Amino acid sequence: MPRVNKKGLIDGALAASEGRDMCRLLFDGSPDAIFLADAETGVILDANPAAEKLLGRPLADIIGLPQSALHPAGQEALSQKLFSQHVVCASAGGYAMPEEHSVLRADGSLVPVEITAKIITVKGRKVLQGFFRDMSFRTRAEKDLRESEEKFRLLAEKSLIGVYLIQDGKFRYTNPLWVARWTPTTG
Repeated sequence: MPRVNKKGLIDGALAASEGRDMCRLLFDGSPDAIFLADAETGVILDANPAAEKLLGRPLADIIGLPQSALHPAGQEALSQKLFSQHVVCASAGGYAMPEEHSVLRADGSLVPVEITAKIITVKGRKVLQGFFRDMSFRTRAEKDLRESEEKFRLLAEKSLIGVYLIQDGKFRYTNPLWVARWTPTTG
């Protein structure tokens, strides 16, 4: 069993098979979908179980697809542009900045995702490793928050009593009735 030193690094060289096993465990265990695509052609070379779940498709149906096929029809140009930008940014070192996009599930539904990417080299071949985070929960939460804020605004605006909000010792909101009642008139 390899030992870990105080810096968290593996002590001694891992056997090649142990290294592959560890990488596969990390790849397969990621909660985010990971797609490996040829950096030149955009053809999907591999994907993890989270990618299968995200798309609602088996791995056999994903491998060999052009990366643009992961996205809605009519957005091929945008998908190819984002892919190219990810390749350029990731080739410069580090990760490409997160981009929001959507993927097309097998059932035809769209899933909002945030995509980051990194270039890795596999057997001398440049591969774009794309990390796709399902943003459905955040998107729903933002929509729910907007609806809640709108309900509060309508309630406050139509209230039969004066409503105000003070934050940090300052009036941040007053409804029309409060303003009409408490604003001094001249004359």
